[in-house]
Amino acid sequence: METLRYHPWQTRAALLRLLLGGGAFLGALWLVWLLVREGEAWAWAVGVGVFLLAPLYL
Repeated sequence: METLRYHPWQTRAALLRLLLGGGAFLGALWLVWLLVREGEAWAWAVGVGVFLLAPLYL
């Protein structure tokens, strides 16, 4: 039985996308948190949208 293996560049690319996507997700949530703290009501909707859509990227 054959075993499928990933090339090293595929593993690095997947980890890089995971790190960049996670960093963008955390950065967006931090920005939303700052806006909500300043009293911007519309930032709640943006935060919920980011929180729901970011896992689709990851």
